[in-house]
Amino acid sequence: MVIIDDPLYLFDIDECGFESDEIGNMGMVYVDNGPVFIRYKYGAQRVAFMFLDTGRREYTIESETHSLAELLGSNKSFFVDEFLLMRKGLRLKSAVDPKILRHTITAVYRSDDKTAVKLVASMKQRHRE
Repeated sequence: MVIIDDPLYLFDIDECGFESDEIGNMGMVYVDNGPVFIRYKYGAQRVAFMFLDTGRREYTIESETHSLAELLGSNKSFFVDEFLLMRKGLRLKSAVDPKILRHTITAVYRSDDKTAVKLVASMKQRHRE
């Protein structure tokens, strides 16, 4: 089973013999420190930057990082998943409502894998609660 947070990767999934189910949603926090950005290597960054493109905002991506500490200490603008901050016990004020940057989390799995089917059913149930 694979968990995907960007719908771009799901276009041909049915043709490959896999099932896919929405198991949740996640918002992103947008820290706005001006038009210069640092891109975090994790999360639905493509979706977040589409938000800027749609609003015709000018920006440059000056660097990328795998390090949350480097991201937070960069003094540049960035996007980061709400869940990651919550897991780390961090609270950051977002420049926009994180729901505006909400994206779908999808599980991709084989329907003949009984464990995966049960796990997906459980995740879908928790998402509805």
